[in-house]
Amino acid sequence: IKEDDSSVPSSDGPFAYYTRFVEGAQHPLFCRRPRDAEEGEEIILDANREAEGEAYFKIGDVDHSPTHRLAAWSADRKGSEYFTVRLRDLETGRDLP
Repeated sequence: IKEDDSSVPSSDGPFAYYTRFVEGAQHPLFCRRPRDAEEGEEIILDANREAEGEAYFKIGDVDHSPTHRLAAWSADRKGSEYFTVRLRDLETGRDLP
């Protein structure tokens, strides 16, 4: 994988969703931007930030809700292939309890 590579954006409703890698980072950024704009990127999930301090970290799936307000994401933090699923409020950037 090129260190600064990104996926082809997938348009859904008002947004284009994609992943991209930052040079020197181990995990991808999951992003969206307004569908018809090249600017206005919003990072939905920074897997590198989530992996900080973890001995093991593997990101699972990341997907948005039909309303584009929430994102479900999963991660394995033990290498057990058991993934914990979280819901993130995309307006606040915080995971729901």
